[in-house]
Amino acid sequence: MTAGAASLPLQGATEKTASARTARPNGYGARGALAPNSGNVTQVFQIANPEQKSIAIKMRIKYTLNGSPTQIMDEFSAFPTL
Repeated sequence: MTAGAASLPLQGATEKTASARTARPNGYGARGALAPNSGNVTQVFQIANPEQKSIAIKMRIKYTLNGSPTQIMDEFSAFPTL
């Protein structure tokens, strides 16, 4: 039997001209642990860009899957203007 995924924090950062807020992901139990067999996990990441400048976001996801820790880092910059 495999242990599955444990701990799935998403972290993000933007330029100083914008601000970001990360909500708690769904699929977590009352004690803050990832619920077993929770399926997909979603998390809302909100960005305020009052100066309407082009922005880039650096994201980091860390998780442990079946006892093996993993970290993924990436940058996103192709956002449409609203």
